[in-house]
Amino acid sequence: MSTLFLSVVELEPRYVRLLDHCHEQPVIAKEDLAVLHQLRHLGLAHFQDENEFAIALQQIEEWRRHKCLSVILCLTFACNFRCVYCYEKSSVVSAASKQVMSPETALSTLGWMNKVMHARGIESARITFFGGEPLICYDVIRKVLERSASLFDSTHLEINMSTNGSLLTPERITTLYSRGLRRLQLTLDGPPEIHDRRRPMASGRGTFQRVLDNLIECLDHGMDIDLLTVCDDENIGMKRS
Repeated sequence: MSTLFLSVVELEPRYVRLLDHCHEQPVIAKEDLAVLHQLRHLGLAHFQDENEFAIALQQIEEWRRHKCLSVILCLTFACNFRCVYCYEKSSVVSAASKQVMSPETALSTLGWMNKVMHARGIESARITFFGGEPLICYDVIRKVLERSASLFDSTHLEINMSTNGSLLTPERITTLYSRGLRRLQLTLDGPPEIHDRRRPMASGRGTFQRVLDNLIECLDHGMDIDLLTVCDDENIGMKRS
């Protein structure tokens, strides 16, 4: 895996051995050399005479030339789900999990974005609402969308949200879409009985049907959906009951 080039491959054992020991071989077979060149192209391997630090700097400079300011607003760590694999589980009942970003803080972030974009000649921006469950802070989201419409050119502003989908309603979906939200990231962990065991409400009630209904409503409004499934040792071989 290369986090720099966002490349992931699964190699056969013989190619893993090739990577581990190719520097010890006086001659490399043509087929193996082709594999090494492919891995080099993906940023997963480098030849000994290459300066990896310089390559990394070059990639970073290419990202900078994209001229897009991307900001993630983590509005709260509170959540109405109790997913079995959540890494925030230990803080669910803590005081910190009940804290939410104030409208003043969120709106001041927009002001900061505006200044940075003007100072650096950046023309496009991306805002992502994140949590916890960001829709717990629906009023803050609505105010951010209202202010962003007056600060940024809508043709150069992308607005996304990572949400469990349970707090969406037809009215909210209509409002969010009309104010610029165009992309959602939602998770379904399989068929209803599997998803409901993995991603229940805090009350223990299942969430599959509500999330699915809201997902369809979002698609009907024209939103783009990134659909995720979380797999681990507990559910990768889980069978429907």
